[in-house]
Formats: sequence, structure tokens, C-alpha cells
Amino acid sequence: MPKSKVALAVWLALPLVVLAALIWAISLSQDSRDHMREEYPPVGAGANDTGGVNAIGELASGNKANHGTPEGRPEPAEVAPTPSPVTPEPSPTPAPAPHPATPAILGDLRRLPVPGDPSGGTTELLIWVPPGYDDPGSATKTYPVLYLHDGQNLFGTPSEAPGEWRVDETATDLTARGVMTPTIIVGIPHHGVARISEYLPIPAIPGFTPKGETHVQWLVKEIVPRVSAAFRVRTGPQNTGVGGSSLGAVIALHAATTHPETFGIVLAESLPLRTGEGAVWDAWLASRESWPSRIYLGVGEAETGTDPANAGRNLAYVDAVRALDQRLKEAGLGPAAKLLIVEPGAIHNEAAWARRLPQALTFLFPPPVDSTK
Repeated sequence: MPKSKVALAVWLALPLVVLAALIWAISLSQDSRDHMREEYPPVGAGANDTGGVNAIGELASGNKANHGTPEGRPEPAEVAPTPSPVTPEPSPTPAPAPHPATPAILGDLRRLPVPGDPSGGTTELLIWVPPGYDDPGSATKTYPVLYLHDGQNLFGTPSEAPGEWRVDETATDLTARGVMTPTIIVGIPHHGVARISEYLPIPAIPGFTPKGETHVQWLVKEIVPRVSAAFRVRTGPQNTGVGGSSLGAVIALHAATTHPETFGIVLAESLPLRTGEGAVWDAWLASRESWPSRIYLGVGEAETGTDPANAGRNLAYVDAVRALDQRLKEAGLGPAAKLLIVEPGAIHNEAAWARRLPQALTFLFPPPVDSTK
């Protein structure tokens, strides 16, 4: 065969050879991804059957899908098991403060930038004001205020978050029905991968540096004064609440017990008092010298999931919250000052916190008593 024909044949066959090579490469890549999925199961928001929970439980138990701490250090290859069970936490996945693209909000949601975030910039607070706030007849009216952590998950569901508390819908409904005092609600967004350390006041979770005290100082010295200056809030601990879920509840309780002159009301959902070192959590609670004048505690009976294999761990979390409720009772808080809700079958996610929110808000911010009746 003439050389020219051989060259032509090779030239015509070349695209087929390249196509075959591409198909082989894609197949190899897919096999690699399938292997990675088996070797490194997904964690974080929406992982497994726990819906809106986060990666902290899998992280603390050594799941290889978590490759770093909030400080960016490599995770240990193995984490020594502890006698305390582990529960998931709200997502440490980076999530920026909500912006105008956030899904529709019911009512009036405003934004207030305050100095302070890990990069030295500002954090945008989300301020929900009750219906009628700007009415002429309300120009001199003041309102109690509730500061809630994990602000990304309170009023809407941005793409980075697994769910929401439905704070705007619930507060609007309760206020309209007259079963809740109109209240200003402030959402404080967390700072992404720094969240666990940011909300951790004590060394209860191995591998994370507690920076909760720094957060509380920022809350007391920057956030509260700026909100008070920009909005018509009532002053005094009897009118100022702080709350959150999971580690957000931990830092809220820490803020209230270390600054009783500022916070007298606490909303604490799904306290993770058996995540990491249970004895450290117990010692922290035992060291509290002051308790809020009004406190709500909520917990699900299936915090770590509904698998029967988790029954013991779930019971440990509920028992720890019940023990805190007993501690409050012994400190002199009666039924008018504390409320414990244990929800059957509820897991550690935003859907559960949203379901229990009406009970929390009506207890913590009841309508004023009509003295004429």
C-alpha cells in the first residue's frame, strides 16, 4: 500500500482512538468517585437520616470525610473514643450572611452590619421587627429583644443551610393571636468553618479550641449596644433574651450565666451535653453561679437519629437535659421560670426546632397581664 494511503488511514482513525481514550478516562474517574463515596461518606447538613444536623458528630468520632478543624489543622487520623456518646451539630459548613436573594421573609427583616468576624471585617445581623413597628402610633413604643445564634437558619433557607426555624412566620402568627408580646428578634450569623470553636466556651470537644468567651464579649460589647442604639428595644435583663440550638444553645447559656446583668431570658434547643467529654460539660454546668430568670429547654427523644441502635445515645442526651432542668429547680426556678419540652421521636434538626418554637416564644415572651380583668 502506498505510504500516502497509509498516512491517510492513520489520520482518519486518529479521532476514533482519541474518543476511545476519553471514554476510558471517564470510566476510570467514575470508578474512583464511587470508591471515594464508599471510603469517605458524606457528612454535614443533611447527612445520613438526620436531616438538618451537621458534621460535628461524625467529626468527633473520626469520620474521614472531615479533613480539618476550624483552625485549618489536619484532623488526627484517629480520635480516641470517649465514654460519652456523640451527636451531630448545626452545620459548620461555610455560609455567608443572608443577602437579598434569601427566600421571601414574612414581615420586616432588616440588616445591621457590626464590626467583628474572623477576617477582621463586619458581620451582618438580621433584625426582624414585629408588625406595626413603624406605625405612627408606635413611634415611642419599645420592645423586648431576643438574640438568636446561627442566623443563617432562622428566617429563610439559603442554599447553604439545611432548613430554617421559621422564626418570621411563627412570631408573626403568635403576635397576631395575642399570645406573644411583640418582640424584636436578632439573628446572629455564625462564621462558617469557625463555628464550632466560635460557640464552644470550654474544652469539651477534642480537637477544637474554645473561643466562646471571645464570642460572648463581642456579643455583649458590640452587638447588644449597636442593636439598642439602632432599634427601640427595652433595656434590662428581664427584657433581653439570648438563644440558639445545639452549640448555639451552649453559647447562649454561657452568655446568660456569665452576664446576668445583660441577659435574663434563655432559649436553649438540643443542648449537646454528651458530645465529646460529658464530664467536662457537667463540670461547666456545676460551676454556674447565676441562672436566667426565665429559661426554655427543648430536646428530642431521637437527637442522634431514629435507628434503634442509637437508643442509648439518645437517652443520654435527654437525661443530660433533664439533669439541667433538675439543677434549675434546685436553684429555685419554678414552673413559671422554666419550661422543659421533650419531644417524642424528634431528631437534631431545624424542623424539630421550628415545631417547638411556638411553645418557646409564648413561654419566654408572654403577653402582658391585663390588670383590668
